[in-house]
Amino acid sequence: MDYAALSANQLVQACIDTGDEAAWEEFLNRYNTIVAATVARTARSWNASDPAVVEDLVQDVYVKLCINDCQLLRDFTGAHPDSLYAYLKVTAANLARDHFKARRAQKRGSGTVDESLDVYDPPALAGALGSSEYLQRRLLIERVERVLETTEFSPLQKAVFWLFYKQGFTAPELAAIPAVSLTVKGVESLLLRMSRTVRERTIAPRENDLPVAILANYTRAGNSVPISP
Repeated sequence: MDYAALSANQLVQACIDTGDEAAWEEFLNRYNTIVAATVARTARSWNASDPAVVEDLVQDVYVKLCINDCQLLRDFTGAHPDSLYAYLKVTAANLARDHFKARRAQKRGSGTVDESLDVYDPPALAGALGSSEYLQRRLLIERVERVLETTEFSPLQKAVFWLFYKQGFTAPELAAIPAVSLTVKGVESLLLRMSRTVRERTIAPRENDLPVAILANYTRAGNSVPISP
């Protein structure tokens, strides 16, 4: 099927009903720019410009769209050709705004002066934004992302990889997402292949420094990259 020829409503329905990887790739091709731009613009309005935070929030938007059997997309009923753009802008802006509101509330509750979100407030708690653990994790994630860019895996497969390692989704939870279109064993097989590829393409990995192993240990400890740090 030529998904590029479908209307917004038809494409959303195809993504939900068929879970076809090509349909979701067309969805990303059409709408990722507006999602990323909206998150970045909302972040700037809160004096935040850290690319890592923006990137995580963009990924969280897609998580939000996919959870509960793509409930947000099922709720979409746009009459105008540009309705989906507006719907995604509102969804992305609300998620980013909630993130920064929660962070501000947390800072106020702790008695910390509400400063620019780009300011590093030492000493940071272990694993929190600004801590050495967080910075090391960001560098590790960037390293793995660079490796994945050189692979043949599709954008959807890479999304599955990061939902597992960054957001802490389990294989059954990933298999339950229609867009994934894989059984639990299929998800596990995909993650195994991707993990092996990352290890093989990581230059001179040191013992206990395998990217996937570290990410897995981190997320399994209940420390996935926070939406509201």
